[in-house]
Amino acid sequence: MIKKLLQWLYCWACVRDTLMGKTEKIIKVCTAVLLFGISAAFALDALGVWDLSDFQQFSQFDAWFWAALTAFQAALQIALLRYPHRLAHRAWSSVSLQFSGLSLMVAGGMFWAKYPPFHLPMAVFPLIGFCILMAGRSLNKRARQKMEGR
Repeated sequence: MIKKLLQWLYCWACVRDTLMGKTEKIIKVCTAVLLFGISAAFALDALGVWDLSDFQQFSQFDAWFWAALTAFQAALQIALLRYPHRLAHRAWSSVSLQFSGLSLMVAGGMFWAKYPPFHLPMAVFPLIGFCILMAGRSLNKRARQKMEGR
């Protein structure tokens, strides 16, 4: 009876670790795809194809800056996924995820700078950024625990 219970607990731990590893990859890939989409939106705004009229621009290069920043963060997420078995890469990837969330929250603040008419990006960017930030924090905590051997 105790042997079966221990086997079941061991099996559950293996399944949990496998699911968490896949969930971590799914979160990071979905974040990268989302960041590439946001980068495309800012790039289209900079080219004048699609107008983000509610985006506060302090110079003509702001949209290009946000497009480059989000594209770089997405590419960094994809690059760090190459070595998922290395705990240091998992920790750095989680830190990168946190910075991605923070940058989306700041980009949402750029939409809040032109507040009087309420627009969807004012709420969506900070909300998505907060969720990404919290996911990155949780994944980083898990990676640090594994690095310490707990």
